[in-house]
Amino acid sequence: MFFLPPFRKDRNKHGGGVIVYIRENIHANLLNTDLPKEIEGIFIELNFKNNKWLLLGAYRPPSQCSNFFYTEINKVLDKIGMNYENLLFIGDFNETVKNTNTQ
Repeated sequence: MFFLPPFRKDRNKHGGGVIVYIRENIHANLLNTDLPKEIEGIFIELNFKNNKWLLLGAYRPPSQCSNFFYTEINKVLDKIGMNYENLLFIGDFNETVKNTNTQ
């Protein structure tokens, strides 16, 4: 299996950031968005035979306010999301799922 050169958004010279690998037989384009620099995320358009997908690869550090993170992502999705039938949101969001089952 072969991959295109990775799509990446580096944090700084000390490391970190987001990287997404796409198989070479999938047509993909990096989208320019209005994400603030504090959001480690990249939007990629994936084109398949009959439809387009919007992929977001992102990382939310545990110290970052989750409300800020999701609000900023939603602002971009409000602008460009209507052009896609499918959305794939991948990454490390540092969320905790609480079990509300009391049995």
